[in-house]
Amino acid sequence: MKFLLLATLLAAPLCAQAPSAVDQSAAIEKVRKTALNYSAGLPDFLCTETVRRYRNTTSVPEWSPMDTLTVQLSYYDHREEYKLLLVDGQKTKLRYDEAGGSVSQGEFGSMLQEVFVPSAAAAFAWDSRSTLRGHPVQVFRYSVSVENAHYQLSFNGNDRRFTASAGRHGLVYVGAGGEILRITSEADHLPANFPIDKLHSTLDYDFTDIGGRQFLVPHTALVEMQAGILGSKNEIDFRDYRKFTADAGINFDTQIKK
Repeated sequence: MKFLLLATLLAAPLCAQAPSAVDQSAAIEKVRKTALNYSAGLPDFLCTETVRRYRNTTSVPEWSPMDTLTVQLSYYDHREEYKLLLVDGQKTKLRYDEAGGSVSQGEFGSMLQEVFVPSAAAAFAWDSRSTLRGHPVQVFRYSVSVENAHYQLSFNGNDRRFTASAGRHGLVYVGAGGEILRITSEADHLPANFPIDKLHSTLDYDFTDIGGRQFLVPHTALVEMQAGILGSKNEIDFRDYRKFTADAGINFDTQIKK
């Protein structure tokens, strides 16, 4: 999974006693089952992804607009294809991976898989009760060690390509039905010689209609990356979900690694 980003909608904390250890364990296992089966329950669809990219070149964050990417995202046979349509509202022949700057892929299940797959051996702990966009949620902390993480980062700079494995930690916001409404991720144990110093992301899910049925799909994301004093921020929204049909046409020229 390539992931360089983050979004945030504030959740107001509610004072409450922590559930029993048995209830916490049962809740986590319910969430794990939901997360691991998430992609299998999605239909084939198309949506429009808008990526507003910002950069900072000072020690004090002063975000300056960089550009806006308009992307057609196709989800077919549990695979994602990203087709770059517009850059700052102008048609382009560039591929999504040629746009430069920071881009992301894998919002439709990869991040959940990487945290909840048993081989990740993630450690979970109950954090709090809260509300998120009007929904009551339970918030759980999690951490995945670098030894068990499936978290691969890549960075292109100065005609060199850097890759690294990293651990991660963050929060999972769980709705009353066990659905995941938000997951955050902070990279940790980054190698000292890796150009990226910090990578934080937030991915928010919400229900939307696709072909006459309600599905829980990515709604917004926000990703921030820091490399020395250089920073990048992507604000992303997903909209115009519609059912994919055979006559819509799709071409998988590239394979997205999961």
